[in-house]
Amino acid sequence: MLSKRYQCKLWIARRLGRRWSYIAGFGSERLAPARMVKEFSDIAVFGEVDEDLAVEIAKELSDERRVADVE
Repeated sequence: MLSKRYQCKLWIARRLGRRWSYIAGFGSERLAPARMVKEFSDIAVFGEVDEDLAVEIAKELSDERRVADVE
C-alpha cells in the first residue's frame, strides 16, 4: 500500500460540484501540507506529503492505472 511505503496519510475523495467529498483514508497523520496528488476526472487522491513525494506517488498511481487498463 502506498501510504505504508511512503509513510504518509493518503485519502480518496469524489468531486461533488466544486467541493471534494471524503471517501476513504489510509496511513498515519503527518505534519505536512495536504495537497492533491492525482486527479482522475471526479475522483482524486490527496495526501499529507511534500511536493517531491506528491510527484513520486502520482507517477506510481499513473503506472498502476496503466497496468489495470491493460488487464
